[in-house]
Amino acid sequence: PEFMHRCALTAYALAATCLAVAVLFRTSVRLTGGPAVSPRLRTRGLYSAFRHPQSRVARLRGQYRSERSLEGSIQSVNPGSPDANKTELFGDAKALRKLLDPEPPLDDVPSFALGSIALVGSGPGDPQLLTIAAHRMLEDAEVVICDRLVSKDIRNIVKGELKVAKKYPGCADYAQMEIYKWIAQGLREGKRIVRLKIGDPFIFGRGAEEVLEVKRLTGGRITPSVVPGVSSVFAAPLLGAAALTHRGVANNVILGTGYGRNKSQPAIVPYQDQTTAVFLMAIGRIRELCSNLIEAGYPELTPLLVIEKASCADQRVLLADLTTAGELVEGHKIKPPATIVVGEAARVLFPSEDYPQGLVAQDRLPIDTDSVKFLSQVAISQF
Repeated sequence: PEFMHRCALTAYALAATCLAVAVLFRTSVRLTGGPAVSPRLRTRGLYSAFRHPQSRVARLRGQYRSERSLEGSIQSVNPGSPDANKTELFGDAKALRKLLDPEPPLDDVPSFALGSIALVGSGPGDPQLLTIAAHRMLEDAEVVICDRLVSKDIRNIVKGELKVAKKYPGCADYAQMEIYKWIAQGLREGKRIVRLKIGDPFIFGRGAEEVLEVKRLTGGRITPSVVPGVSSVFAAPLLGAAALTHRGVANNVILGTGYGRNKSQPAIVPYQDQTTAVFLMAIGRIRELCSNLIEAGYPELTPLLVIEKASCADQRVLLADLTTAGELVEGHKIKPPATIVVGEAARVLFPSEDYPQGLVAQDRLPIDTDSVKFLSQVAISQF
């Protein structure tokens, strides 16, 4: 009996020792992200249980490291740069990481209970340039998800819930994922959703990407409606008195953007005589754009015209060439939304002797863009 008693005590002591070692081992994992284990133990089951890719501790360590990595990349951003907006707009590193996780498909929602969605173009900014279909949809929608640059006058038409995308510089991808989450939420709740996009939905507006996302979320059970908008590609130059295809001056029009995927700079089409180039979303890279155009063969004195906030009450028009545009744009603090027109056609209605480089007063434009005044004059004449 005494021998058995001693054996029992020894067993209890060994069990307690093993338990203490295990507790210390787990604590070291939790505090340091990994244990200090001798090479000999690396081949044994206890260590591999913690290091195996499918183990719970390994998964937690991976998540911890990814969060620390994301947090570090955010904290390393210069507070004065646009990228600093991410944490202010969307939350800390953990919230950003969660935001980038794709929304799961709505397989649990019956088809009859799903909402509907329409991608609607808002035009350049003036509510009078909305299509009739767009105006009706804005009034009828239960949820409107709109771009940040959609004018306030158009936003005021919305009668339902309004969500504004936070697409500031450096935040576009995060804002796009937030848009997808809003869309998924609205479809799940059976809402009538309007995705309101500046200009036309399919001109540098990720419209096709959002159609594909809706199809992914719903398994193809929902087909989004699309309502065209008056694109700034054509409306802004017209409202800035730039004749894109003036006979004898320009018989081609090319379209470009200042930002490609992942903030890349899209390639410039080489210079061609009698061609007008129109650039959207490029005002923030005006100096780089002009430099790239010159490298692509454009003469340095090629006329350049900028239309800021086309069709809105505070529209501004600026005349320059490829050598002066950067300084003039920065000096006059031209901001998005702005459309850039490059080519001889930009100057057809602006003879140099009457229009020096710089801002052109709205009342000195060679055309009248005040549709409200025109309609008022028609009403008075009819009266």
